[in-house]
Amino acid sequence: MFPSKFCHFLLPRIFPVFDNAAVGGSRTYEAYFNLIKSTWEATPAALQADLVAELSQLIEDHGRGPLYEGFPMATKISELALIGSHHP
Repeated sequence: MFPSKFCHFLLPRIFPVFDNAAVGGSRTYEAYFNLIKSTWEATPAALQADLVAELSQLIEDHGRGPLYEGFPMATKISELALIGSHHP
């Protein structure tokens, strides 16, 4: 675990923190990236827009926003969907 945390602290945009059990057992950053990418790409564009708007609103309503322009919405939404599907 130390190497992954060290990499995250060194380059957080390249090495995100993720729970491999929560998102479906991704063992490498490449597998995690591909899982998140394919999950988001499989989501219809209209639903993507609705999900981004909803998450943005929830964050802002709870005093955590506004979000910066580079916030990884697709990643966070995909992670939440995967966690929900693996831990109903």
